[in-house]
Amino acid sequence: MATTIVKLQVFPECNLNKHKLRNGFGSSNSSSGVFGFGQNFGGLCLKKCRAFKSEDGGDVKEKKLRNLKKNEVKVQRENGFWSNFRNVLLGNFMMGSKLDDEYRQAVVRVDEVLSKIAVQIGRYIVTMMSTGVILAIGFQMSGGDSQMDALIWYSWLGGVIIGTMIGANWVLEDYCREGPRNVVITGSTRGLGKALAREFLLSGDRVIVTSRSPESVQATVKELEENLKEGIANAVGSSLTKLSQAKVVGIACDVCEANDVQRLANFAVSELGYIDIWINNAGTNKGFRPLLQFSDEDIKQIVSTNLVGSILCTREAMRIMRNQTKPGHIFNMDGAGSGGSSTPLTAVYGSTKCGLRQFHGSLLTECKRSKVGVHTASPGMVLTELLLR
Repeated sequence: MATTIVKLQVFPECNLNKHKLRNGFGSSNSSSGVFGFGQNFGGLCLKKCRAFKSEDGGDVKEKKLRNLKKNEVKVQRENGFWSNFRNVLLGNFMMGSKLDDEYRQAVVRVDEVLSKIAVQIGRYIVTMMSTGVILAIGFQMSGGDSQMDALIWYSWLGGVIIGTMIGANWVLEDYCREGPRNVVITGSTRGLGKALAREFLLSGDRVIVTSRSPESVQATVKELEENLKEGIANAVGSSLTKLSQAKVVGIACDVCEANDVQRLANFAVSELGYIDIWINNAGTNKGFRPLLQFSDEDIKQIVSTNLVGSILCTREAMRIMRNQTKPGHIFNMDGAGSGGSSTPLTAVYGSTKCGLRQFHGSLLTECKRSKVGVHTASPGMVLTELLLR
């Protein structure tokens, strides 16, 4: 048999006008926070309550206690380090009762990165403990020989340093690089430019190759696509994920012509959306011989390709990178004569590289405090067709 009781329900002051008091108890104009029988009676009404017994015959109070205990167990299970860290971040930066979606995603990202870093640290500790065991075994086998002990110590220390450097490189590669990079490389159908395009592509980046010859561009794109397929077939885990995002496309471009360079820039934006890295690798030499043996056409082509082409490409790359949200980096290829030293038999080539060094210094001042980075790449003497010819 169920017992019926009276339930007292208190309404906030702002809701008093919406709820009429029943059976003549008090007035709705009483002060907030005080309730009783009389004029100070505030927002009090009578309401019929259900029975003490639940439908399954159990006691309501005991059932509530069981639910509270279940909730406590659930809270204890979720009371881990990363949960506490996430709650601190969410609690400190809450704006009102809602959190910005962008900030919530950032917190989740931080949570994931810290978890992965913790895993890497754990692996490092296990590795150090393992090497410690190997070190102890080595001391036992040395029989107390001081020279052997010193050799073991130095070998262990060298292994730790090298392993730390390799591990740090892996961590930086995984956590400091977000997604594939968009790369444009001029003069990339042969030699150093082609090798750069292949390395970027096999690192999971999206690459645009260029050359004056449309046939060379098509052949290079086809060859690099075959290299990418081979890389995907042999990749596993995170490497496979990176390579699945890589792609290579190409367009014919004569860097000496401003219209061609602008067309290359528009093509890059339409294909990739934005540019992370632009490498001005296109260059020519026309052989090693005295200046008197260079024709007018040779001189024009060397200066136009090496100096004018780099200037035109740098200008278009800067225009794109200044208008995009992400920062970008421009690389101009260094060469013999860039430091002002003499370059006999390659006087024209050396003068263009020296001009690029001055061009680079000027741009460093112009691009200061901007999101466009201007750099010089110095690969040194590389056995390519340009050098051997």
